[in-house]
Amino acid sequence: MDAEVSTPKNSKEVERVAELSKDLPTDCLDTDTEEDESATDPNLCSREVEYDSTLSPEWMKIKNAFDDFNLTFPIDLFSKKIETFCCPGYAKNDREKLCKPVCEPNCGANSDCQAPNKCVCRKGFVQTFGSDLCVPECSEQNKPEHSTCITPYMWECDLGYAKVQKAKGENGFECRPHCVHSCSIYGKCVAPNVCECLPGYESILIGYDADNRMALKNCNLIKG
Repeated sequence: MDAEVSTPKNSKEVERVAELSKDLPTDCLDTDTEEDESATDPNLCSREVEYDSTLSPEWMKIKNAFDDFNLTFPIDLFSKKIETFCCPGYAKNDREKLCKPVCEPNCGANSDCQAPNKCVCRKGFVQTFGSDLCVPECSEQNKPEHSTCITPYMWECDLGYAKVQKAKGENGFECRPHCVHSCSIYGKCVAPNVCECLPGYESILIGYDADNRMALKNCNLIKG
């Protein structure tokens, strides 16, 4: 049968209550429990703290008596709990309950915050030299000259160039310059809207297309 405890009236009674209190159950505290999330969240830290709870009314009177006589309230009547919080560099967001790394400033397009203040490019993207930008990655062996990687492993010819099948016997495509006006039969398109005469021929200007910024030329045989 549990010892009966009444509010102490003097220091002797306080000492007696302190001795009896060693075997008292912990239900003298109004306590709450907190679910331990550390098992499921590797970025959750913890610490032991004194439980911020309220003594039951009858025990609050006893504690006040201890305080009046400057005696230490029995430590075993105070409950301890493990308080959890996101480790430094991590925080919870509105969408997830787990602690996620925080990057400041926020990571740019095509990248994710993988650790505190560490952005990592997503699969298929690489970081450009001297910059935090993550750009699509294309195999340099398959990406032709005068082309740009627009999505991972997919390229497009630059403006002014056209995608054409490589010469017979070669696999793949290349980007050749495109001229909006056909070059002379003795000339070829060497750059966007730029025609050049073949060796042994000279160019004769016959007009100019201002909208496309292209000189119109004929190629005449050089007489020697």
